[in-house]
Amino acid sequence: MLIIYVHTKVVINLYIKQNFTDTIRGICIVSKRGKQIETEICNLISSSKNPISTREIALQIKKAWHTVDRHCLKLQIAGKLTGFRIGNINAWVMSK
Repeated sequence: MLIIYVHTKVVINLYIKQNFTDTIRGICIVSKRGKQIETEICNLISSSKNPISTREIALQIKKAWHTVDRHCLKLQIAGKLTGFRIGNINAWVMSK
């Protein structure tokens, strides 16, 4: 496990450049579990014909809504997903 102490503003840049997946109080940790969740999310969204909501993803992969939402946002920053809002719901599709 690789641990690097960083300042809060640098965390996003490190995530984009080096694919760090978890942040806890200024410490970035490379996480296999985070990559596994992101892989499950990508597989589910790519197999769906229609946009899929954060709640539907969470129910199907049996993870907490907040966890799924956080990983979807990270995937959106990385350019793998495209997200949009429909009323109060976040919907996700694979980027082209």
